[in-house]
Amino acid sequence: MKFVIQWATHHKDDPPPPEDDENREKNTNDISSWDQDFLKVDQGTLFELILVR
Repeated sequence: MKFVIQWATHHKDDPPPPEDDENREKNTNDISSWDQDFLKVDQGTLFELILVR
């Protein structure tokens, strides 16, 4: 859970994507270096991050 809080704290001031943005889905070139480093975790931890609600 601490990873989710860390991610949310980092992104708390990010603007929301426009509702009418056809290109909402991003490719890996659009992922910030902070997020890339954040997601460099073992597979078990990544699974837990995906399943957090």
